[in-house]
Amino acid sequence: MTDTNDWLADANHPSLETPIAARLDDPALPDRLTWNTFHTLSQWNTDVWVPRFLEVALGEDNALVECEWGEASVDVWRSGLELTGSTDVVIDGPDAVVLVEATFLTDLGADHLAVGADAALGLPQRADSGKPAAFVLVRPSLDDANEAERLQDELAADLLDLPEGEGHGLREEALEHIAGWLTWADVGALAVDIAEESDPLRQELVHRLVTQLQARFPGIDV
Repeated sequence: MTDTNDWLADANHPSLETPIAARLDDPALPDRLTWNTFHTLSQWNTDVWVPRFLEVALGEDNALVECEWGEASVDVWRSGLELTGSTDVVIDGPDAVVLVEATFLTDLGADHLAVGADAALGLPQRADSGKPAAFVLVRPSLDDANEAERLQDELAADLLDLPEGEGHGLREEALEHIAGWLTWADVGALAVDIAEESDPLRQELVHRLVTQLQARFPGIDV
């Protein structure tokens, strides 16, 4: 039986034959866990899990939650961004697009969200689609609720106080509604929730994913 830590979801995907797939073999990079996370989630209809994903990251009242997400594509390494300590995922739906950056780094704050939001807004511009866009950062879990609350407050305060003209070109009030974050534990919990509504094969995929999450983040609460 294949070691769960070496497992790859959707192992016959054509992207795995491209040079960038070599990043999967570097344990310091989040590519393998990112690949397995989003290719596991993609086993479910995107109109089931993408709105839940966005609710956690951007808030329940976010406009993109109400967009049509059925038949959305989910692609790792598609954005064209040259990320070193992170992995990019593009979720491209009929009505909107989301750029996800998944990382093991713990020091990415509000300024990084601004840069990511700017990159997200560039995706529909390049495709000439005119779709609304958002940026979601998937980051390591926080040790306790107090730290999570502190970080959320810090990000909110920084977003409201971002100076103009520092590369992102975004109005502060607009940035609040198109950029957000959630933890690897949050994403794992989402996968577990939807697996409870599914068949044994998909439940096994989530079991393997949770095992990888727990190996990378011992003590993670999923």
